Amino acid sequence: MTQLLTEGLDLPAGVTFLVGENGAGKSTLVEGIAEALEVHAEGGLRRHAPGRAEAAVDASSLGSRLEVVRGVAKAREVFFLRAETMHRFYSFLRDAGSPAHSNLHEMSHEESFLDVVGAAWMRPVGMLLLDEPESALSFRNSLVLGAGRCPAPQRYWRRVL
Repeated sequence: MTQLLTEGLDLPAGVTFLVGENGAGKSTLVEGIAEALEVHAEGGLRRHAPGRAEAAVDASSLGSRLEVVRGVAKAREVFFLRAETMHRFYSFLRDAGSPAHSNLHEMSHEESFLDVVGAAWMRPVGMLLLDEPESALSFRNSLVLGAGRCPAPQRYWRRVL
């Protein structure tokens, strides 16, 4: 984290994987990047507000210490989905009256994940931040996403972390 705070992090276009041991800080980093890009730690787009009245789950202070200097994320939308809070985000979509997403809780993890990232409202997303997507995706679909061959939305995304 010290290196990140002193030297920064350059995310090239395409897919970036963060790998490391449990407890190494991968989720904290992805969450911090999301918060620095003005996305709530619970997930969603910048304009979504799931749980904003409540403290974020396991929120760190990293996001307030990061500064976005340049890049596609300043001009385009950012979407953050974390495995820990995805069902809460799904409830937010349902409660907001999204008819396209009213049955996410009845779907499998993978079906609901693919339904959300494939939604029409994902088209303006230039950066997709995913925390533990492997918990929702099959091994095959994790590879498909990682290879940049995920259906429709990939043609819009510039960066996936």
